[in-house]
Amino acid sequence: MRQRRVAMVALGMSMIATLISGCGGANSTSGQKPTFKVVGLVTIDGDVPKSPLQIVCYPREANADSSSAVRPSCTTKIDGSFACTTYRDGDGAPAGDYSLVITWQDVDQVTRKVKTKDKLNGRYSDPKKSEIHFTVTNKTVELGTIELTSN
Repeated sequence: MRQRRVAMVALGMSMIATLISGCGGANSTSGQKPTFKVVGLVTIDGDVPKSPLQIVCYPREANADSSSAVRPSCTTKIDGSFACTTYRDGDGAPAGDYSLVITWQDVDQVTRKVKTKDKLNGRYSDPKKSEIHFTVTNKTVELGTIELTSN
């Protein structure tokens, strides 16, 4: 009887250990690069945009076109401010050199589909032509106010 109970306890502990070791999954942080906050403010023609802008940080390195390249992104808040996200809301971007791409399109909040064309007429949407560049090292990056024009 005692041997059976010991065997059952050992089996139970083995099952628990197996379950715990397999709990990495989608929430695991293994393989994630450290990130550093990237924040700023966007204005258009000197005013805060009336709807959110979409912002994507494109790595400037040689393999930036790769589908596996990390591209931190975010949308502006009602006051025009933004905080880029890579893995978790507002966590920033991994160290590196980036070009900032900005588009202004209305997005359906339920379906996440774009409802309108870019109100900035694609002026800031090409990472290869972007004039907004920054470098992330091991500290917060304050981009200040990014002043865009609609015409």
